[in-house]
Amino acid sequence: MASQALIIMDAGGMDEKINEALRALACDVYKEILYSSMGRIGTAISTLENINAASPWNSTIEKLIAGFSVSCS
Repeated sequence: MASQALIIMDAGGMDEKINEALRALACDVYKEILYSSMGRIGTAISTLENINAASPWNSTIEKLIAGFSVSCS
């Protein structure tokens, strides 16, 4: 079943999607290394970022971590 799905799937635009996923992974790894090197402060920032990503009221938390969190571009 899976092999048939791979054969008939549309692979158009897959390179861009793979590149985007790899950039996101690299950013996550970078942030994990950076935050873990910061000790408790890094753990707190990482936790706030996770809460921010999962919550519907994220604008309040965004303001709290705006100066501390890392954004990859």
